[in-house]
Amino acid sequence: MKKLFYLLAMPLLLLGACSETGEEIIPEIGIDIQTSQFEDNGGVNRVTFTATTAWSVQIDNGSWCSVEPTSGKAGEITLTVTTQPNTTPEERTATVKITAGDVEKSFTVTQKQKDVVTIENSAYELEAEGGEVEIKVSANVEYTYSIDDEAQSWVSFKETRAITTSTYVFEVAENELTEERTATISFTVTNGDESLNRM
Repeated sequence: MKKLFYLLAMPLLLLGACSETGEEIIPEIGIDIQTSQFEDNGGVNRVTFTATTAWSVQIDNGSWCSVEPTSGKAGEITLTVTTQPNTTPEERTATVKITAGDVEKSFTVTQKQKDVVTIENSAYELEAEGGEVEIKVSANVEYTYSIDDEAQSWVSFKETRAITTSTYVFEVAENELTEERTATISFTVTNGDESLNRM
């Protein structure tokens, strides 16, 4: 008896995602937000979007920024965006990319800079006969200075010399006392933070 062998060729079909009715689902992402903004101290924001297929998230240039969850199924999704405090004097930006199939949408995460007033030295010493003291200040915000009440009789503002940073010149009167004396000059950011110089 002869034995017959049959080789059945099964066609290989590459299909996209399908709905319950068998129709192919076209990947789509719906998101309204373009920018998620944070203060310099960081925090948490929530961003909502919709996806018709499975999706994933990637962050560019944002080691200080994290997103949860990073992937999921189709539906309405809420992302939790978390940023760490920004201790730099520069605003920073990251891009969050959402991908579903061959469709990509993105939004930007921006975080304000830390308001900084930087003083070159923390202390200045003069001889008893007095003289000028130059205090170099760098800042990324507006600020003011003040001399403590007890020192105003012998320390006075003279001028500002504008260079790469601002240089404040103060005139210190001769010390006719036998004891050392100390003045505090405060450079204050308009929001209330302050840096101090003592001399």
